[in-house]
Amino acid sequence: MILHLHTDSRFANYTIEVFGKENSFHLIGLRYPNQELRFVTKQSHVNTYVFGWNSPEKLLAKIKPAMVVVHFMDIRWYEFLSVLPKHIKLVWIFWGGDGYSLPKMSENLYDKYTSQGFKHANTVSKLDKMKAELGIKSVFNFPFFASLTFEFLRKRRTSGSSEKIKNEVYSRVNYCGTFLKEDYELLQSKYAFSMKWIDARFISLEQLIGNSGDHISGNNILIGNSCTMENNHVDAFQAIQHINLDKGQQVICPLSYGKDLGKYRDWIVEEGNRCFGQSFEPLMQLMPLNEYTQVLRTCSHAIMHHNRQQAFNNVLALVYLGVKVYLKPENTIYSFLKRIGCHVYSMNELNNVTQLTPLSSSLVDENRKLLRGEFSQQKIRESAVGIVQLATKKDG
Repeated sequence: MILHLHTDSRFANYTIEVFGKENSFHLIGLRYPNQELRFVTKQSHVNTYVFGWNSPEKLLAKIKPAMVVVHFMDIRWYEFLSVLPKHIKLVWIFWGGDGYSLPKMSENLYDKYTSQGFKHANTVSKLDKMKAELGIKSVFNFPFFASLTFEFLRKRRTSGSSEKIKNEVYSRVNYCGTFLKEDYELLQSKYAFSMKWIDARFISLEQLIGNSGDHISGNNILIGNSCTMENNHVDAFQAIQHINLDKGQQVICPLSYGKDLGKYRDWIVEEGNRCFGQSFEPLMQLMPLNEYTQVLRTCSHAIMHHNRQQAFNNVLALVYLGVKVYLKPENTIYSFLKRIGCHVYSMNELNNVTQLTPLSSSLVDENRKLLRGEFSQQKIRESAVGIVQLATKKDG
């Protein structure tokens, strides 16, 4: 039996589907008992686990897994993983925010203007962050108080500092799963973890793009993917200040979710309005994936000013749809896409550009062909099979 540990995210359903029911059991981490799932569909082989409340020892004794696969290393899984017996293999699926939460991986993430505006992030209320995680608008309700109570209980039950436990858990990992081998190589250059790399990809182009159409339908400019400081929003605004916008062209900035909601978002909206006036369009409400993809289709250009891997699914969709994507060269997504031959561009190439030009149809076709090869349903199945086989593989 393989035990999969998930957070309640919109992408978890894809992973649950690709591994199927046979010899796989999935747990969705919750913050308090009877918390409603926001994204994951409850099934016979899918159950919930309340952090700091359910006993990991009892659960492991009941399921008897040969291997545990943790899909995003949420800090709340540390207690569970810290008691995992040595004979049970541990596979960590590196998503981004989990690996880059390690101290040496989180260095130099913020550019000049974002660093100067750090005071705005420091004023973000922890209450706002909790509301965002829970998907609620007010603290005066049961989910908020239940979450607060059980978060306190979880911390009381966890022995040792979170940093100590974090290092022990990551040192315990046998395999790091990601198709972005550049992330794994960066991690290994900073830490002496003994984990090995394995290819892991669980979302096909068909699932990601859906029925949104094959071509873009506008000339808008997308900046970033979420309301987190790692987007370096204001630095991105400055990077395109010298570019002439066409009539009706909008600068679209997704700010509906992320860890830095609150006054940081207010600051981004203020700066966006100052830089672009009525051409600035912040997205403040979370929307279904298919609707969001429709918004992406109105963009001919995307500016992703992250210094680390973030928003890969967004970038993948954008490149496939035919958007001309600009990335920081230190971003491992840039390295990966260039390695496989995709036509994406460095932020440095914007310095001498005053008028944005879209990708040619021939380059769009080349990008699509490459991505179809990398993220086909067949590739997804092969990746899942490779991970399942680790459960019976004898390491040596």
